[in-house]
Amino acid sequence: MFEEEATPVVGLSSGSGGGPTPGDVVFRILCNKSKTGQVIGKGGSVIKQLRDETLSRIKVENMVPGSDDRVIVISAPDTPGEESSPALDAAVRIYAVMMATTVMPGGDDADAAAIAAADAIVGAEAAPEVKASVRLLIPKSQTGCLIGKGGIIINEMREQTGAQIRVCNKDQIPVCALQGDDMVQITGESSAVLHAFHLVLTKLRATPPREPLSGQPIGLAGQQMASPYPVAGSKRPLDMMQPYAPPGQYGVPPQYMGGAGQFAPPPRTWE
Repeated sequence: MFEEEATPVVGLSSGSGGGPTPGDVVFRILCNKSKTGQVIGKGGSVIKQLRDETLSRIKVENMVPGSDDRVIVISAPDTPGEESSPALDAAVRIYAVMMATTVMPGGDDADAAAIAAADAIVGAEAAPEVKASVRLLIPKSQTGCLIGKGGIIINEMREQTGAQIRVCNKDQIPVCALQGDDMVQITGESSAVLHAFHLVLTKLRATPPREPLSGQPIGLAGQQMASPYPVAGSKRPLDMMQPYAPPGQYGVPPQYMGGAGQFAPPPRTWE
């Protein structure tokens, strides 16, 4: 039904829309890979419309092996003094598109139905009994602004919205997260989750991370291609460098090691 933007399987980012620039408000939403096409739309129509309407950069990160999620990065310059911001509005719209679980018609109407359903959710027209959830990745330097001393802030948000808000354990963080990330999960009835999500985004906007986003996803960290020329100055590739082995060791038959009455191939020479 939906066509994703063509992207390689492994990498840091995909799609158009550009990446964050210094001073931007940045949010990162986790999206199950089964819903990524719904966010992108046929030929990128949904994500393009969201970019145009919110004036934000929205990128779907490439898949990381071993992860069922992809990261949607939303960024835009802040608007000081304004109650909301382009990035915050875009994040709420992205969440709403992900939550648009109504049966969508096929063909050209599917993307329009996704946007319409998202608009209904943002406009609080969704039935409150619909179960919903949303997950965010945040740098650890922002975690404190959501928890507060003794958990006072996160408890207030829970009471105010009726949603369950928690910072997940380290072993629950997906491999598509960056090193040093925390994951915030909000669950509950759709109206409560939307309210809580907006509060969380507002607090994150007011407390930017102390450092810019950098590094590789956890699932890619430490993966480096071995050099085919491991010895400095060597002109011989790794698969051509043969260590010395006594006869019969390392799978080398002794008849090929030379000796009286035995066949020994001529020695290999190197330029």
